[in-house]
Amino acid sequence: MKSDKLGVYIHIPFCKKKCNYCDFCSFPDRLDEIPLYVAELCRRISEFSKTHGRVAVDTVYFGGGTPTLMDAESFRVLMETLQESFEICDGAEISVECNPATIEKDGLSELRTLGINRLSIGLQSANDDELLLLGRVHTWTDFLNTYFAAREVGFDNISVDLMYGIPDQTLKSFSDTLGEVIRLSPEHISAYGLKIEENTEFYKNFDAYKFPSSDEQAEFYEFCCKRLFESGYNRYEI
Repeated sequence: MKSDKLGVYIHIPFCKKKCNYCDFCSFPDRLDEIPLYVAELCRRISEFSKTHGRVAVDTVYFGGGTPTLMDAESFRVLMETLQESFEICDGAEISVECNPATIEKDGLSELRTLGINRLSIGLQSANDDELLLLGRVHTWTDFLNTYFAAREVGFDNISVDLMYGIPDQTLKSFSDTLGEVIRLSPEHISAYGLKIEENTEFYKNFDAYKFPSSDEQAEFYEFCCKRLFESGYNRYEI
């Protein structure tokens, strides 16, 4: 049966730096433009409401980029505009993508106060060398600090993003990452294979990196499915 409720996606295209695999719409080092961008977002959200009415929404997702580079005031203004423009359903899932080391405990607490009830943390790997190769701006320790701070301020629905097929990655290092994350018991784990997209650092300098073969990628995938299933995580996408 088709639902008459909408899901709303809000794209925040700002980040500290472009990761080596990223082909999403994101702009590093332009944080001074956030207030103008938020104002335009609010204008367009309000215009949608004027055209289509105050429709029901059961999911709101802030993606990026790195939404947690915005300050609490920007989130507050956006949340108020969404609540004025849409009928946010009771129990709606309101998610924010978060990169470690981009928000402190106080900021996470402010997100909870605003009604955001799900955090999606981009870890990718528990191995600092692999994070460096990916061009990430955080370490495993940074992730742990963010994860535990989120738990302390009341986030009881946390997703963790992982990646396999990283240059120089081995099945053992990927297994170690899975083991470390599983021990933390996040409510959701998103694991996906690295895909080389045009206009990325990996694409432009492909020969400078040692990527797993297609057979090795398949081995990572099959191992991941088995390990997560055995740990109680049920797959719902491919």
